[in-house]
Amino acid sequence: MEEFFHFFLKAVGQTTIPEWMAIVSALLYVILAARENPWCWLFGIISSAIYVWFNFTLRLYIDAGLSLYYCLIGIYGWYYWIRGGNNKKEAPVLQAPAKTILLSLAVGAAVSVLLGWLSQEFTDSPVPYSDATLSAFSLVATWMTARKFLENWIFWVLIDAGYVWLYVNRSAPMTAMLFLIYVIIAGWAYFKWRKRCRTSNA
Repeated sequence: MEEFFHFFLKAVGQTTIPEWMAIVSALLYVILAARENPWCWLFGIISSAIYVWFNFTLRLYIDAGLSLYYCLIGIYGWYYWIRGGNNKKEAPVLQAPAKTILLSLAVGAAVSVLLGWLSQEFTDSPVPYSDATLSAFSLVATWMTARKFLENWIFWVLIDAGYVWLYVNRSAPMTAMLFLIYVIIAGWAYFKWRKRCRTSNA
């Protein structure tokens, strides 16, 4: 316990103000997303804009590009959640069709290989394929979140667990702890959305 406390204090001391801003905004995003609040996308955009710079300083170039993508899809997600339902009303939670899940897995795998090769050949990233795989499936999961597919949270549990390892490996302990919190929230959000999905389909 004492060792963890020292680790936490060291992590706090190493965390910059921009990283704190990104962490707080990101937490607000995922909590509000779990509660189906469309304002989540505003905080997601703010956090992602900061992480474009932060990931670039860590030489996680694919993740920097991913954060830029988050900014753009955040605008789409914000609109879709508010106006994407029938008669341009709030979009409901949906279960993704099996073909959508299979296609998402196939796209994630293909993009992982492509981005991993590009990162290995043209950047100095120390973990090209790990970075690429997590980034590729994050692209897919973010799209699923924007479309309000229930299964997005299963993707996020697995992706966020991978990011815990990645950021520990890159000596960014506070961001690693943030992703550990994400794992917990994503699990909670899955059951919350599943209940909402069953209620709306009843």
